[in-house]
Amino acid sequence: MTAIVIANNIPSNIATLESLIAHNLLALKETIGGLTFNLDNGVYAAQPYCTFTTGVAYSGQSMMHFDVYLPYDPQLWGNTLNKKSWLYVKEISSNAYPSSYNS
Repeated sequence: MTAIVIANNIPSNIATLESLIAHNLLALKETIGGLTFNLDNGVYAAQPYCTFTTGVAYSGQSMMHFDVYLPYDPQLWGNTLNKKSWLYVKEISSNAYPSSYNS
């Protein structure tokens, strides 16, 4: 688990959910680097947890976007632990939060 301290790690000039998500995904990508997971033993083996790519999203415009894999505890489906859904996400690494993303 990469622990965060909201007052220290989330910049105060983030005012939208989109900016918060982008900030967190960029920090996650820096934290885990090229860490991969094994989806299966076939063609999808060794998939990256987080990729930052460019592609055409709409109207022919080239857009940058993230693809992210967050593993969830299967108990989410029955909510057997009686938690909010985001609390079922499994840890990817225990690396420290990247200081370059601090507020």
